Amino acid sequence: MPPSKHCLLTASGSKVWLFECKAMPNLCKGLPSETSEAAEIGSECHLYSESLIREALHIIDYDEPIRSPAQVKKNLKYYSPELVAIAQEYVNKIIEVVNYETKRTGNRPLVLLEQRLDMDYAPDSFGTLDFGCISSDGMNLTIGDLKAGRMAVSKDTPQTKIYALTAYKLYSKVYPIRFIRIFICQPRAGGIKELVLTPDELLTFEREVLIPGAKAALEATEEDATPCDHCKWCLAAKYGTCKKYKEIDKC
Repeated sequence: MPPSKHCLLTASGSKVWLFECKAMPNLCKGLPSETSEAAEIGSECHLYSESLIREALHIIDYDEPIRSPAQVKKNLKYYSPELVAIAQEYVNKIIEVVNYETKRTGNRPLVLLEQRLDMDYAPDSFGTLDFGCISSDGMNLTIGDLKAGRMAVSKDTPQTKIYALTAYKLYSKVYPIRFIRIFICQPRAGGIKELVLTPDELLTFEREVLIPGAKAALEATEEDATPCDHCKWCLAAKYGTCKKYKEIDKC
């Protein structure tokens, strides 16, 4: 069931509202949402990858009908050899992580796929975790994110830190997590990038960056808008709700 409330401060947009333009979420609030071919290809990559992972790891979702990769393929608008290659690189990395943790502990880890995470840094904030893995001894939490586009993303991106933080806060109630490993899979933009953090580092990010940044974004007005590289994708720039962008556009 789709969420009934709008997520204002999205994790996917956190790089912008934390470090580039804190006014962006409020200026875009209420504007028509848009999609693009690139976004649709990304969604189909995720969908096809999930079917491959479930088949490879024998994971059953009892809330959804079982659909094989061949069945999923039939409904993909952008199915192509490149889409398959993107999905397979991501799937191979996940299998590598699961096999490593199984061999290290002697037991298969807990695997999380496309799981909704409810976040607490701002009202009604949520996101979907592409991949999560908790080792059977509870020591290692691995977070994976698939980026199907051609724009390279830093391994230190706040989006994956937010996912990792939220998953850590949820599962550390049950598991003695000591290390959080993040990987971003970008087959068309540099391959796989990895980052290892401790719980203290994640909690410091939450305390010193995320919470004050979210507060500033929630309180931001059009006077706080900061023209930046994101303007070319910003709905506020497109629909004319950003006064600062209008001023620049006239120059």
